[in-house]
Amino acid sequence: MKNIISLVFIFAAISGAFLFYGCEKERDGIGVSSYNEDLLFNNPVDHSGSSGTVSNYFTHNGISYDIGTGLIYYYGPYISSYDVRFVLLSPDLVIDESTGEPVSGVGSYVYFRCYSSSSDLAPGTYVSDPDGSGSAGTFYYGFLVINYDGSTGDMEDYYYIFDGTVTVNRSGDKYIIDIDCTDEDGNAFSGYFYSTMYYYDESKEGSSDPGIFIFE
Repeated sequence: MKNIISLVFIFAAISGAFLFYGCEKERDGIGVSSYNEDLLFNNPVDHSGSSGTVSNYFTHNGISYDIGTGLIYYYGPYISSYDVRFVLLSPDLVIDESTGEPVSGVGSYVYFRCYSSSSDLAPGTYVSDPDGSGSAGTFYYGFLVINYDGSTGDMEDYYYIFDGTVTVNRSGDKYIIDIDCTDEDGNAFSGYFYSTMYYYDESKEGSSDPGIFIFE
């Protein structure tokens, strides 16, 4: 059982860190993600259930959300790997492209803290490592935020993601991200993204650990 003191989400121009202010709340497992590059580019897969095109989305508790924007944040070397984080935002959240900060709109997003073999989000399968060992090819945690207000910082709900896999591939300047995870309550969480992403180098800002979570 976890007591959350504060969870604040700010894409700050200075630190680029995500900070969330949330009310105190209480909250009472591993899928295999696959990707077939030849199938995707020769016969696009219909991930959304609609016809004709590949859609960017994430799904939680049977509800699907569109993805409009992808962001990557590099925080520098970490133990034997590199601290690389990515965020996938729904189209209704509008960002300041120079900072990555959402400035208006209401929408949902997913965030993952990964340990990569390079300063970019390197291709490969990232396996859940809740101990945060820093081994390349793992992710420490993720979370899903529902109906975040970019202008006020308010949100409807949030869920932690500690279990599953995130598979990353590249095609030119585009990233292909396949998510197959579960949240803290064992509910399925999946997602798919295929597009270019904004990249922000936060390694020169003086901190590779902005302290996103604060627990009591």
